[in-house]
Amino acid sequence: MMINKFLKTLDVLQMKLLMNQIEFSIIVKNLLQFSRHELLEYSFVSILEIVNDTLLLVNTIMKHDQIVIHNYVAEDLPLISCRRQQVQQILMNLITNSKDALNSKYKGHSEK
Repeated sequence: MMINKFLKTLDVLQMKLLMNQIEFSIIVKNLLQFSRHELLEYSFVSILEIVNDTLLLVNTIMKHDQIVIHNYVAEDLPLISCRRQQVQQILMNLITNSKDALNSKYKGHSEK
């Protein structure tokens, strides 16, 4: 009985570790893509993909400040012609500026 409980707990911990590794690899991929110094050429991209990638990059900071972002970008939007890195930088600036404004207005946060 005790061994079964231990094995179930171990399975849960292994699954959490795997999910953290996957999330970490996605974040690293996004950071590498974001920091590339490639030519700033226009290309057709999904705005939903840019938003999701940006949210993955800032998610840890938001969690630390107990800020939850709800993403309501439609999945069926057409591709847009833009400079992906610049749009992602704009979104990141908007999100971090909003975080700073919230933290300035609501000083301190409750520890959970």
